[in-house]
Amino acid sequence: MKNLLHDLPLFVEVARQRSFTLAADLLEMPVSTLSRRIAALEKALGASLLYRNSRHVELTEHGKTFYARCELIVSEARQACEAITRSMEQPSGWVRFSIPGDVYISFFERPLLDFAQKWPDIHLEIYFNDRLVDLHSEPYDLDLRIGELPDSDLKARRIGSGRPWIVAAPSLVEKYFLPAHPAELTEIPAITRDPHKKSWDLTNWKGETVSVKLRPAHSFNSMSAIQSFILEGLGMGLLPPDLCRPDLESGRLIRLLPDWQMPCINAYLVMPGGQVPLRVRLLIDHLVSALGR
Repeated sequence: MKNLLHDLPLFVEVARQRSFTLAADLLEMPVSTLSRRIAALEKALGASLLYRNSRHVELTEHGKTFYARCELIVSEARQACEAITRSMEQPSGWVRFSIPGDVYISFFERPLLDFAQKWPDIHLEIYFNDRLVDLHSEPYDLDLRIGELPDSDLKARRIGSGRPWIVAAPSLVEKYFLPAHPAELTEIPAITRDPHKKSWDLTNWKGETVSVKLRPAHSFNSMSAIQSFILEGLGMGLLPPDLCRPDLESGRLIRLLPDWQMPCINAYLVMPGGQVPLRVRLLIDHLVSALGR
C-alpha cells in the first residue's frame, strides 16, 4: 500500500499527458522507470489501467474510474503542499503563546506590541497561565517556563537569565533589623513563590555558600502579588532587578545582603517537538532579540 500511494501521482501524470514520454519529462525520471512503476501499480491493484501502443496511451474503464478519484487526491495534496510553501515564504496565521500574566506586563508587553506591528499577518493568541501547560495535548505553540527544565522531547530556547535580589520595605527593616549575614534572614518573614520552598541558597564573592531556612508568611505564584506584599512590609522576598529597581531608587524598597547572591534563574521559550512553523520562529527570534537588548 505504501508504494501504491507513492505511485498515484505518476499514474495521474501519465493519464493527463496520455504519454509516458511526456509524463517522464515532467516528472524528471526515465521512461523505463515510469513504465515499470505503473506496471507494478496495475499488478498491485489486479487491474489494467492503461492501453499502450507505440504512439499514445488511453485509459481503460478501470483506469478512468481510478483516475477520477486519484486526480482529486493528488490535486488536493499538491495544493496543501503549495499552501505550506506560501506560508513559509509569507508568514501568516495564529501563534498561541502561554505566559504568566504579570510576566507579560513586566517584560513582554512592549516586545509583543512591536512584533504585532511588524508582522500584521501573524496573529497572536496570548493565554495568561500560571500553571505548566501540556504542549503535547493543549493547543499552544509556545510556553514561557522559568527555572530548570525536565528532560523531554520538547524544544526550548533560552530567552534570558538573571539573579533575583532579596528586597524588603523600610517598614519591615524597622520592625525587625537590617541583616548583616544570611543566617539572620531566618528571623524575617518571607513572601515566597512556592509554599514548599523552605530555604534559599546564597553565595558571596568569596565562593562561600549558605543555605538559609525560610519563615514563609505568604505565598503567591504571581510576581506582581509578591511585589505588592513586599512593598506593604509584610515580608521580604525575591524580585528581578529590572522589576524592583525603580522602587529601590525611590526608597520604597531596600536591597538586603547585596554581597550575597541567589543562583542564576533561566527563562525559556518552550515549544512542541518537530518542525517549528516560520511564524513561530519569527516570534521567538524577535523576543530573544528584544529582551536581550
